[in-house]
Amino acid sequence: MSPQLPDQLVSVGVDVIDEQHEVLLRMYSDIEQARTVGAPEGLVVERLADFHQFARIHFATEESLLAEHVPERLAPHRRVHEYLLERLRTAIVRYRRDGGPVPEALVRLVRGFVVDHTQETDTRDLARVSERIRRPDRPDPKPQEHHHATRPSR
Repeated sequence: MSPQLPDQLVSVGVDVIDEQHEVLLRMYSDIEQARTVGAPEGLVVERLADFHQFARIHFATEESLLAEHVPERLAPHRRVHEYLLERLRTAIVRYRRDGGPVPEALVRLVRGFVVDHTQETDTRDLARVSERIRRPDRPDPKPQEHHHATRPSR
């Protein structure tokens, strides 16, 4: 069984995204609950399919906000989204075609997205969106340059 999920996710400071993160958390909890009670694999797959569909909507919302407010973060953020969506789509299609158990690795991937991605990557990138929405007249400070001591060439 998976470790305990948080009751609530950390706010990224953008209401629509926070609300969607909570929906994704509830959807994942439903997937885990179905697996815990031994629901038929077909039901688990349909819940994964629902998660996939909502995640597509959520990702489009995030990507739109990033494109408008923090365009330099859009490409790396989108790559993570595309990876998750493709893995989910492939597993759902494979199950509908071949049957069989839902791979544990897929469930861990979804859990990792819900908890880790939303709490780390989204918190970092979307906090910047939130700041720009609240204070559009102030540009982001320039990233700090890191000066590392280097050894002279020999």
